Amino acid sequence: MTRAAETSTLSVERTLYAGRYQIAGELGAGGMGRVLRARDTKLNRNVAVKVIAKGAHDEQHRRRFEQEARAAGALNHRNIVAIYDIAEHEGEPFIVTELLEGHSLRAVLARGPLPIAEARDLALQLAQGLAAAHAKGIVHRDVKPENLFLTDEGELKILDFGIAKLVREDGGVRTDTGAVLGTPRYMSPEQVRGEPTDARTDVFAFGCVVQEMLTGTAPFEREGTVETGYAILHDPPRPLPANVPVDLRQIIEHCLPKDREARFGDATEILKALGGSPVRFGSPLRVRRRFGWPVATAGAIVAVVVAGSRMFPLRGVSRIESLAVLPLENRSGDAQQEYLADGMTAALIEELGAIRSLRVISRSSAMAYKGAKKPLPQIAKDLGVDAVVEGSVARLGGRVRLAARLIRVAGEKTLWSKTYEVPTLEVPGLQADMASALARGLNAVLTPDESGRLAQKRPIDPTAYDLLLRALFEGNEHQGCESYARTRALLERAIAADPDFAEAHAQLSNAWAFASWMTCIEPRVAAPKARAEAERALQLDGSNATAHVAIGGLAMTFDGDFARAEPEFRKALELSPGSADVLQALTALLIATGRHDEGIAMARRHVLLAPATPSAYSMTLGWALYYVGRYEEAIAAQQRALELDPKLLYGHMEIGWNLFELGRVRESLAETEKARAVLDPGKSCFDDTVIAAALAWGGKRDEALALLKPWEEKAATQYVDAYQLALPRVHLGDKDKAFQWLEVAWRQRSPSFMSFRSAPVDLEKRAWLGPLKGDPRVAELIRRPPAP
Repeated sequence: MTRAAETSTLSVERTLYAGRYQIAGELGAGGMGRVLRARDTKLNRNVAVKVIAKGAHDEQHRRRFEQEARAAGALNHRNIVAIYDIAEHEGEPFIVTELLEGHSLRAVLARGPLPIAEARDLALQLAQGLAAAHAKGIVHRDVKPENLFLTDEGELKILDFGIAKLVREDGGVRTDTGAVLGTPRYMSPEQVRGEPTDARTDVFAFGCVVQEMLTGTAPFEREGTVETGYAILHDPPRPLPANVPVDLRQIIEHCLPKDREARFGDATEILKALGGSPVRFGSPLRVRRRFGWPVATAGAIVAVVVAGSRMFPLRGVSRIESLAVLPLENRSGDAQQEYLADGMTAALIEELGAIRSLRVISRSSAMAYKGAKKPLPQIAKDLGVDAVVEGSVARLGGRVRLAARLIRVAGEKTLWSKTYEVPTLEVPGLQADMASALARGLNAVLTPDESGRLAQKRPIDPTAYDLLLRALFEGNEHQGCESYARTRALLERAIAADPDFAEAHAQLSNAWAFASWMTCIEPRVAAPKARAEAERALQLDGSNATAHVAIGGLAMTFDGDFARAEPEFRKALELSPGSADVLQALTALLIATGRHDEGIAMARRHVLLAPATPSAYSMTLGWALYYVGRYEEAIAAQQRALELDPKLLYGHMEIGWNLFELGRVRESLAETEKARAVLDPGKSCFDDTVIAAALAWGGKRDEALALLKPWEEKAATQYVDAYQLALPRVHLGDKDKAFQWLEVAWRQRSPSFMSFRSAPVDLEKRAWLGPLKGDPRVAELIRRPPAP
């Protein structure tokens, strides 16, 4: 502290304001005045006094200052600083408030972003305080970290209603509405334009503050005020990192549209979206400071606290935020019942994965630990989770026994355990009952919709449910056209047993579409059947995420209609935030439509949910990085996939593509040979033809033709995706033959061709159709409408 500051502080000590408030010292200065520590001699309590300095205000400043007192004084809420009194001392108006011990949110953020659990709690408290203000027609208009204070008891307090706008019941206002008031980084577009404001201005600022808590940077922050204002009016917000939970991501996105009509109407709507009750931080709660004295503040105190730890440990049993459901053990004494254990595992993951506040590891990564003997702490470390669920399933005559326990990894403490034994007829509802019980054991925050879905039960025929589990087991354990046909047959039997079983219809849609993708069934046959099943599923249950993914996938791949596909994928993600299928589909759509940063973020989110799944690194993240030209990063992703599965054909194959784009042809050919070493020729047209293309660019023409010709011969009598046949012909230098196959692909309505026609990113890659770029025949094919 400087000598001048010492003099200033001493000059206010022992002064009695309004014959009642004994001043003890100055805490700091900011906004329009100073903040003083004082003692209320009548009520014998410590308070803070906020004053406007002499000569530093005109009538408008004074009016705004008094308005702060009226606005905040009308509110009585634990998340809003309490106003005790307003008075005057020697011509200086002042406000008396509660004295707060702690530090500002700005001081906290100076140390970096907050952990998600802490950011979520503060967001909930901020929403509660703003909702209380909005309910009384009061808008803050300057929500920012400097005006948010964190007490040592873990409560957030909203400060400085000095520019609040009080709205009359008739819609009029009691303050000037034309002035541009607020702090640039957190101002709404209407504030930047100097237009009238309402509660949706605070909604916008809320989104900015919560994003800064999660990332360390406000979403529109730029180098200067003008640049920041321009970004608020014209630029999209900075993308959120992949680890931000879906519910927080969606809430922030719903706060930040330029058009106020697209935002939440007020903080009450935000509060409803957040759901649950706030998590309180540990007690006793004391901040570790760099300096030895406690810090207090009131009103619009500037960041007089330079010190402070990040945040604090949760009190008692904190919420679990990440979870892995390990494969349930089959204890039926019958290997034929393996499908039941796997199916119940997948169903439980799906139920829990619909909870936005919970990161649930995908089925594919969880199943990687089937039969594993690793210690739980190691599994949890591999998967990056706080807790695991483990258990067993046994079919015993006409009954099924399911036992499970929830274990917090730290200390391997069992938080919840239960054994269910039900008649086979009641199995379809068993995973929903368990998911509800687990949600309570996890102390999970549920939105009203999530609570409703977990509580809702629609009777499902047990035979149909059993057939569904068998079909999914077949599809996951086996591949090839015969296996796909068996899967469809099982699903058709399930629907025959229960025609109103929405999930069976949705899965049958996927089965038809996938069989066509794998060149087992012509798209003209498969696509209409897939579409009919998906639409039927949505008629039966509009909240069925599988059906929304199916409709979106059909629109994107069979129609090339990305605009129709995206809202279906977004709806599926809202319903099932943990769905690996929808994350992969959205990644492909975003990359194909040029939204590369968002696409990469979506891919990283997929990896976060599937950390032990090779294809998440290879076919989602690695593929996305390849298509946006980040080849070295793409190679690293493929290498991670190969660490998980050294025999992964696609890992070597895609490393080869990236090396070829980098001009390292010899190394590319070496990776292709590694892929060919694990290839099963004749099984997959896609695998054979992309390896044939790589052999061709490596100069091995005869070996490329040996893989390609059997498929060309097969195409003379049955369906083969002609788009795949064009690829090796391009790299063999047979452009005319390549275009002949592309013509066939157009007539087939090949899903590969339809995607290429709508978003021809393959023309940008040398390893795909890059050699055809600039050929007028390509432009004609792209302009041509879909084949009838």
